[in-house]
Amino acid sequence: MNNLETVSKKRGRPTSLTESELQAAAAFNPGSTRRGSQNWAYQTRALRELLPKDSNAAPYSHFLPSENEVVHGRKKIPHVLLSEIGRLPFDWMKPIAQEICERRLSVKEAVKYVKQLRIGNSKKPFKQSELISMIANAIDSYSETHETQLSQILCALESVSEIVSELMEASE
Repeated sequence: MNNLETVSKKRGRPTSLTESELQAAAAFNPGSTRRGSQNWAYQTRALRELLPKDSNAAPYSHFLPSENEVVHGRKKIPHVLLSEIGRLPFDWMKPIAQEICERRLSVKEAVKYVKQLRIGNSKKPFKQSELISMIANAIDSYSETHETQLSQILCALESVSEIVSELMEASE
């Protein structure tokens, strides 16, 4: 095979950042490597999404320290975790951050969890509205081809509830 037929493959981690985002990150983080600029940009993205608009609120205080805690040296900003959260799609950031807080994961555990979600080695976060929509669509689809009454549907849902409870107990 000659040189014209070979395909050059770009090495390194693929980026979802634009060149202008990287340049802006490098301007605020001078002397940093390309990877360092990417991490800074992802941290900034996560902070923009997660920081409350109301300065009194602290919805992710389990892992995200207040300005006062940082200034007085009581807590450090978890840069690695913020970089990982910032790599997630925007609609995943808040539910994942909430789950990290609810499960009270350490920073190390949280970074591992977020990486697994992002790479695809784990399940997506639970979204009640999505599950309700899927169940409603299944009932609607079934009702289009079968004669059904509300009492029958409610009875079936009650049976499903019992089955799910048994499955959850068995998995614990």
